[in-house]
Amino acid sequence: MRKRMVSLLLCVLMLAGLLPTTAMAANDTMAFILGVQLEEGYYSTKGDNTRDDGTVIEGTDIDMESRSDTAPEGRNNYLHYQDGVLTVFGKVYIFASHYDGMSAALSVTSGTLTVKGSGSLRLYGSGVPALRVSSSAAINFDLTPNGSDMQLGI
Repeated sequence: MRKRMVSLLLCVLMLAGLLPTTAMAANDTMAFILGVQLEEGYYSTKGDNTRDDGTVIEGTDIDMESRSDTAPEGRNNYLHYQDGVLTVFGKVYIFASHYDGMSAALSVTSGTLTVKGSGSLRLYGSGVPALRVSSSAAINFDLTPNGSDMQLGI
């Protein structure tokens, strides 16, 4: 009886090994903005300006130190990253410079990054690429038209 139970257990384990592993695999996307690896969460913008009349104009430069688990309160310009999907809200500018030791504004080193949303994303590089995708990675852009003159600038 014991041998039959062990044989049955081994059969079940071998069958489990035949299941497709890609369906159970964790997201393997590795993406970086300004040299900081993206983690699940929200990234806000910085650089707010106040006009002479006291009106505050929300900044559009991404702040990679602003990551949080909740959407930024009172902000329209931000990014949300989850499971290999980067969603753009409002206007977000990412500027990388070789003076700051950056390798690219946005880089994808493995997996597939999907950029979506109805916002406007601008990638700039001064002496470095604005966008870098390694040979083992891919990037998809799935931006919803919003009537803006430009949703993606590289």
